[in-house]
Amino acid sequence: MRSRAGHRHQLKKSGVKAMFGRLSIAVIVLVICVISLLSTIKSTSRSFSQSEIKVDNLWNTASSGEWRPSSAPRTAWPPPSKGTNGYLRVRCNGGLNQQRSAICNAVLAARIMNATLVLPELDANSFWHDDSGFRGIYDVEHFIKSLRYDVKIVERIPEIRKNGKIKKIKAFQIRPPRDAPISWYTTFASEKMKEHSAIYLTPFSHRLAEEIDNPEYQRLRCRVNYHAL
Repeated sequence: MRSRAGHRHQLKKSGVKAMFGRLSIAVIVLVICVISLLSTIKSTSRSFSQSEIKVDNLWNTASSGEWRPSSAPRTAWPPPSKGTNGYLRVRCNGGLNQQRSAICNAVLAARIMNATLVLPELDANSFWHDDSGFRGIYDVEHFIKSLRYDVKIVERIPEIRKNGKIKKIKAFQIRPPRDAPISWYTTFASEKMKEHSAIYLTPFSHRLAEEIDNPEYQRLRCRVNYHAL
């Protein structure tokens, strides 16, 4: 009985020693980590104090190194002609991102058809229930000025005088096919525009193919997205 009790006591004593040993190692590791962290913080604060940070320089445009923006035309890109084939109205639907993309496509579609773009309409009912409109979100004057060498843009379809009377041009409504190719705009849409003087494309989310084998058309999209809006 005494030998068994002594054996249990010895096991208990060795277990306590092992536990203290593990705790000692953990404490040593913790101390080393704290010392290392404090030294890192001290050296970082010293480096910040030694160098003067000019906040204004953080937001300056970096040197281009003779690189040109990808949105700038690289081949012959004539300004819009004085004449126009008619007026193009679009209703951009979907979320804000889809509507922004639709605005880029509307500018490109107007360029393709040699049309005067009426300020795009934004869908206020699908998601946001906000009737702010284009002018409430974007800078209209900047939008028109930025794209003056690409397309003609007006805020609304003007009235015309015919036989001594003022007449409103009613845009012919068309539902364009999804991801419509350029050929659809140069044929069907252009024919309807010449027939009615104005067309109204609705809805206009994803209504122009994204993959177009014309780099200048893609650069125009970039100019709209990154400079005009």
